[in-house]
Amino acid sequence: MFVLAQAKKPAVIAYRSVTISTQPSSGVWIDGVKYGTTDKGGKLTIKTVAAGGHTLRVRSDGFKENPAARSNAKR
Repeated sequence: MFVLAQAKKPAVIAYRSVTISTQPSSGVWIDGVKYGTTDKGGKLTIKTVAAGGHTLRVRSDGFKENPAARSNAKR
């Protein structure tokens, strides 16, 4: 008797690109993972953010952290 097995297709993960625009040299975290620091112009682009809801945290020297909930401004 022969048994044919089909290979499982790999799961497709949808990624989105997110650009953060804030103060220069600000630390950026998504879901508790630091993704980097903004450049001299205050921008950081992250190309590997999985689709769906996330928690964004941005910290910059001299500014008080505001933990208010935010929603996506652009899609």
